Parts: sequence; C-alpha cells; structure tokens
Amino acid sequence: MSKFCASCGVALGEGAKFCTGCGAAVFSVPAEAEAVPDDISPQKDAILSKTSEKIEEKAQKDGIDFSKRIKAEEDAVETALVGAFDMADKGAALLDDAVGEIVDFIKRIQIV
Repeated sequence: MSKFCASCGVALGEGAKFCTGCGAAVFSVPAEAEAVPDDISPQKDAILSKTSEKIEEKAQKDGIDFSKRIKAEEDAVETALVGAFDMADKGAALLDDAVGEIVDFIKRIQIV
C-alpha cells in the first residue's frame, strides 16, 4: 500500500520518518487500523448514534447548549456561501464584459 504525506500529498518512501516534500513528520498507522474493512457503514451508524448520545448527555450534565453554537455555525456557512456566489456572479459579469470588449475590438480592426 502506497503512503502519502498528510500535509502535502507527496508519496512517501518505505519507513520514512519525514516527508521529502514538506518536511512534515510521518506518523505510522497501526496494523489494526490498516485492517479495517472497506465497508463499515453498518457499524458507522451505530457508532455515530452512540457518540451523539454521549455528547448530548455530557452537554446536558455540564449545562452546555449546543443549539446556539450550531445555529451560529450554520449562519456563518450560509454567509460564506452567499458571499462566494456573489463573487462568482460578479466575476462572470466581468468576464462577459471582457469578452464583449474583445469581440468589439476584433470587429473594429476587421480581423474577422
């Protein structure tokens, strides 16, 4: 199995302790982790459910209200997406203008 640097993606040599691309330390994966089956989806749902229950129990015990934090994170993501789409729209409009200018220029110098 080929291994790659988690920081930069460069292929790692056998037994490498550091990445030759970026110098990041290389951590080995225990053999048990390498032997995990490819399809763990049946177990995944049970693990996620159990983990979620434990987090909720701990949060309630400690008086933590995650709903406000989750809402704030959702709002931040929505704001970022709206901003990204606005920038993409502006970029597309500028590109359309540039293409129009080039077409007009070509017509004026009668290349076509």
